[in-house]
Amino acid sequence: MFYEFDWAKAVSEIKRAIELNPNLVDAYELYSYLLSARGRVNDAIEVMKQGLAIDPLALPLLDDLGQAYYFARRYDAALEQYRRSITVDSSHAGAYSRIGVVYEQKGMCKEAIEAFHTAVNSTERTSNLLGLLGHAYALSGSKGEAFENTRRAAADGKREIRLPLRSRNHLHGFG
Repeated sequence: MFYEFDWAKAVSEIKRAIELNPNLVDAYELYSYLLSARGRVNDAIEVMKQGLAIDPLALPLLDDLGQAYYFARRYDAALEQYRRSITVDSSHAGAYSRIGVVYEQKGMCKEAIEAFHTAVNSTERTSNLLGLLGHAYALSGSKGEAFENTRRAAADGKREIRLPLRSRNHLHGFG
């Protein structure tokens, strides 16, 4: 779907998948990705809500809905959505990091730093999160902390293995 850029065919196939199995939450997730990629963020939000009506605990959809709100610059809705993700999985580092990014956009550096710290403490794979934490410290004017976290991110990045998104989803049982 994303590699061929045959949007009409992709829409047709996803709608057919939903028609064949209206409870297939993954189809709603893919359809929302397609709509977002085409600049139809508000339509993507509605599709994600349909998927969440089927499975209110679908962590990928909870996260994706938060991301769509973020892209629509609906920051308070994004924060609310990421907090819902945390109620499903309280150790979900991705949700904490996205909360930090939203706080940065709102100019709330202290809250962003707290969220990034929580994210770092929620996972062993920290290089990206430490980079985000360093960025938040830089925005807050704390140059020493910014430098230290950026240095730690670089050191951690050398020892971490990066997986493509689809591989990561397979590891978590989402694809």
